[in-house]
Amino acid sequence: MSETSTLISCTGKITRADLAKLPTPPATATHIPIPHAAVVETLVETLSHRQIGVVAEEFAVSNDEMEMFGVLDLET
Repeated sequence: MSETSTLISCTGKITRADLAKLPTPPATATHIPIPHAAVVETLVETLSHRQIGVVAEEFAVSNDEMEMFGVLDLET
């Protein structure tokens, strides 16, 4: 990752394993939350099917853990 990272968070950077430990809020009649880790796993799996590897990753979540921001560095 570059020294000038755009990943900014009040909670700081966390790992993919940390994402998997975060609780997912219960679904409502109009909204079904998707676990942050599931989003990342799906992205990485989809990229893999296209022979694109991830060489580095950074993640952060909002203070209430309801929003995730991530950066994936891909093979060139």
